[in-house]
Amino acid sequence: MAGESAISQEQAYPYSYTGKTSSVIEQVREKIAPFRFHLAAKEIVKELGLNPNHKVLEIGSGLGLLGREIRNLIGLDLKYIGIDILFDSTKKSKEALIPVQADAACLPFPDESFDHVISTDVFEHLLAPIKGEEFLIFPF
Repeated sequence: MAGESAISQEQAYPYSYTGKTSSVIEQVREKIAPFRFHLAAKEIVKELGLNPNHKVLEIGSGLGLLGREIRNLIGLDLKYIGIDILFDSTKKSKEALIPVQADAACLPFPDESFDHVISTDVFEHLLAPIKGEEFLIFPF
């Protein structure tokens, strides 16, 4: 999928690793995020019927918080690959998933490489829409 970058560096997701937490809001987000991602993981596992034999791609995986929670629920045999455009975020997530630095508009995988593709809190940061066949939206 060739194309223009889907996200600008200035629009990086607030849970991305920057090496510093400067505001009270960022400190609160850092404390709430694990609980939020645990609840999201439970719903995603249930709705998609995920099992250890599946191969999952998360677009905009950031620090791997969602991947960690999903693998805790399903088991470490689940093949869970996370892509993020920011290298610092991707390398920090390696214990939760297989990290790949990539742009969502230019995925480095052949078509039909995954059983499921997941993305949360990413689309509002995209410069151009990503085309896909079907989107499942959860009201978290």
